[in-house]
Amino acid sequence: MSTEPADPAVDPIAPVSPAPPSAQAPSSLPPPAKDSAPPAFAEDKGKPAKKGSGVEHLDAVKHTRTGATWTAIILGTLLLIVLLIFIVQNGEPTKVVFLSWDVSLPLGVLLLAAAIIGVLGTALVGAARMFQVWRAARKSHKG
Repeated sequence: MSTEPADPAVDPIAPVSPAPPSAQAPSSLPPPAKDSAPPAFAEDKGKPAKKGSGVEHLDAVKHTRTGATWTAIILGTLLLIVLLIFIVQNGEPTKVVFLSWDVSLPLGVLLLAAAIIGVLGTALVGAARMFQVWRAARKSHKG
């Protein structure tokens, strides 16, 4: 066995002591700024993170039907609350005459009924158009 000190270039197990700061080679790179992005962001430059990197990008999150459904449910609930407040605050009876009909209902209920009739009319026209397109597609598919 040799008593000579181990050469770190030859012996990978030999301990290597760091050189004092004055002996280290100067770096041409500036020191990182305190407000700079983490290395995963700096390397990727906005690309989706690699699996297992621990960094998640919001761009990588896909929009799903479930998310859209939850958004619709929340917005529908808020709209329902606003409508209920409107109906309760406009409870004084209002007389409406249409052709030979004479109706006296609270103003909020009358406006809600008018909105429902408008939505149903729009849905009916949309359904007729969808049926028309479906029938045309079926005819063109057959031949």
